[in-house]
Amino acid sequence: MKIILVSDSHGNTSALDKLGKKFGSKADLFIHLGDDSTDAKVLSEEGLRVLKVPGVFETFYTLPEIQVRKLCEYCGKKIVVSHTPQKHSNDLPGLQSPEELVKQANADIVLYGHTHIPKIETDVSGVTWINPGHLKIGDDRGKPMSYAVLDLSEHKFEAKIYRFEDDSLWMKFP
Repeated sequence: MKIILVSDSHGNTSALDKLGKKFGSKADLFIHLGDDSTDAKVLSEEGLRVLKVPGVFETFYTLPEIQVRKLCEYCGKKIVVSHTPQKHSNDLPGLQSPEELVKQANADIVLYGHTHIPKIETDVSGVTWINPGHLKIGDDRGKPMSYAVLDLSEHKFEAKIYRFEDDSLWMKFP
């Protein structure tokens, strides 16, 4: 299963459109990790399968009926999808933190955004945390625009982060 990960597009729908055209039906799923998750509409309008969570600066993040963190399972891997890697001041009272959800679900992978800094790391409990970076126009926090590709199978997974500008490989796991 091929999943394209994006985050923090902040209105840059042209970048999402480019990724939609680049991967198209070669991707099984696009995941938008928030700020602004509504930008992902450009992908769903192309008939692409999209999963999204809102970012902390989206107006509907604090609505009780909106699920801001999701637990998914693909190819036998339990995956937590969250805009933030930890509890945030905009979280509603009683909302489970990403860390709590990871422990409760015995998750294998956490997908998050918010920091605009691309990262792939495995914590001491063996959970792999992936941040695809950002698609905000221009460099942000010293990092260029980037996205990630997560390839899952029943027995393994591989994550790669690419620079958006030239699609060059930036980092990978394993």
